[in-house]
Amino acid sequence: MSSFQQRFDDPTFHEAGNLQAEEPPELPQGEPVACHRASDRWLFLVEDAAGSGLVLVDRAGERTVELFRTNRHLAEIEAGVVRDVQFTDDEGSAKTVRLLLPPGSRHDTTYPAVVWVYPGARVGPKCRHLLKPHESGQFCLHLLAAHGYIVIEPDLSIPSDLGSRNLAQCMALKVQEAVHAAVSTGLIDPGRLHVMGHSMGGWAAMALLAETDLFRSGIAMAGISNLVSFHGTFDARFRYDDDGSATSMTAMCERVFSMPGPPCEMPDRYIALSPVFAAHRINAPLIIVQGDQDYVSIGQGEEMYSALRRLGKPVRFVRYWGEGHVIAGAANIADMWTEVMEWLDEADRAAAGVQ
Repeated sequence: MSSFQQRFDDPTFHEAGNLQAEEPPELPQGEPVACHRASDRWLFLVEDAAGSGLVLVDRAGERTVELFRTNRHLAEIEAGVVRDVQFTDDEGSAKTVRLLLPPGSRHDTTYPAVVWVYPGARVGPKCRHLLKPHESGQFCLHLLAAHGYIVIEPDLSIPSDLGSRNLAQCMALKVQEAVHAAVSTGLIDPGRLHVMGHSMGGWAAMALLAETDLFRSGIAMAGISNLVSFHGTFDARFRYDDDGSATSMTAMCERVFSMPGPPCEMPDRYIALSPVFAAHRINAPLIIVQGDQDYVSIGQGEEMYSALRRLGKPVRFVRYWGEGHVIAGAANIADMWTEVMEWLDEADRAAAGVQ
């Protein structure tokens, strides 16, 4: 490997003049991770139905050598199937919404669905890792498909000009258009739609419950609920370090939400994008999932939980001691998915009037 130029170590990996050719050969379900200058051979990470492997490919793509293969157990698993649905948005632009169908799904049956949201995420030609069965962490959405849910991934790329809408309203419009296109396939029961997201997606999940009545329930993981308090909260990882590290959330908040100043200068803008201030508009049940060492302070989950509980609205708060922004412990990941599946089952039973 020392003789290979590695993509993840060199930001100029694809720049003209850096290699004999800028573009690697094509390899189905393969991602180029390194190249060998002298022989013009490429190293690919391949993730397919047979598992995960490292494959060496020559420049013409005519000769491949598999160097390593793991996750072979995936060959024995019937995974969900990815399907792309094309549609035209309200501005006349061609868009794609990506669906992950349950294993063995039938075209004459409708299924409940979970919309996975993350502002800025684009539906490109290749699936993101969370839609692959190889994902071993918190975000293996194939678990939802295996549980009988269709996963809907909308394109939530953010335009440079939001016009008269704020970010939450822009996300709501994009999600509604994508869901409408997904439902038009005849595979999805519109009465059993749920929304789920992590980090910015957790914020979006809460905001969407306030902006729309599309969803039977929401699942918000590590999400920001109050931009005002988030702006001034220290990063838990660096709370006792130097001032620059501890107060990094201030710059992050302004950058991510396009705020040109602090809350004291523009309180209305901060409040408009804070789901906790729209708790009275949230009617669907919400489950909040968070680790107590998350740099998005666990106080964000506490504030949202407290607001909904005070209003008598259905809410659940699942917390993991010692976990950060992403749940990492194997036992905690398993427990989290058990909680999520039970939550979805309860919400769907309630929708059907079943105790």
